Amino acid sequence: MGDNPLVRDEELCLHKTGRECLRCMKVCPVRAVTLKGIERHRCDMRIQVNRKRFASRPNMADDIEVCAKCIAGMPCSL
Repeated sequence: MGDNPLVRDEELCLHKTGRECLRCMKVCPVRAVTLKGIERHRCDMRIQVNRKRFASRPNMADDIEVCAKCIAGMPCSL
């Protein structure tokens, strides 16, 4: 991994290390994050809705690839 201080070898997900959290599951607006992983179809459907919502803004709709609610401000986020 090199000597980059932002790259870590240890698991950052509190749930995966035996502690309680699951905040990512709670904030997902379409419940795409589950204990089994990410239901990518549900996530992608939300992305398509967001793209349509922002279609009138030049260049913005093409750049929407994630809603990022499941990773923004989480304990496991860098």
